[in-house]
Amino acid sequence: MEKRDFSFKVKSFDAPDGSFEGDLAVYGNEDLGGDVIQPGAFARSIKANGSQIPLLWQHRPDEPIGTLILNDTPGSLQVKGQLLLDLPMAQKARVLLKAKIVKGLSIGYDTIVEDYVGGTRHLKELRLWEGSVVTFPMNPLATVTAIKTLDDPEDEQEEVDALQQIYNSLLRLGSVLKP
Repeated sequence: MEKRDFSFKVKSFDAPDGSFEGDLAVYGNEDLGGDVIQPGAFARSIKANGSQIPLLWQHRPDEPIGTLILNDTPGSLQVKGQLLLDLPMAQKARVLLKAKIVKGLSIGYDTIVEDYVGGTRHLKELRLWEGSVVTFPMNPLATVTAIKTLDDPEDEQEEVDALQQIYNSLLRLGSVLKP
């Protein structure tokens, strides 16, 4: 009997991976608390502590749900987030983010250098501790801008391709095993 190789590689079989992008802090606009974060306010903190911080649910230190990778741009502190979908609260966050029920982001920080201009506090240097997914962000412009979902055509095509490969392999295996 001839040996046949029916091996296959699944490119992607998992549900969406829980990744998202957003603006954790937006520079130059006044938030609901009367604060304005200046560009560069996080530079020293990022240099000292690295560009990865914990992602929390609603600023709760007992509810970490993932990690954030920081990218400090002239207009905002952008993030790429990764929810840890093994955690029930991260699963809940993903569902709420996908449904756009919760879409806010917020920072947990200490003020290092501030200045007041006409009653408005300008935050010039901040020590960043964490970022959070929140229902009501202090800065309405600090939001999730994209979340990876199965609705993304690229993700959907990857799953279709993987399932097609499995199906074809099972068909070939079935034809070989028939008596």
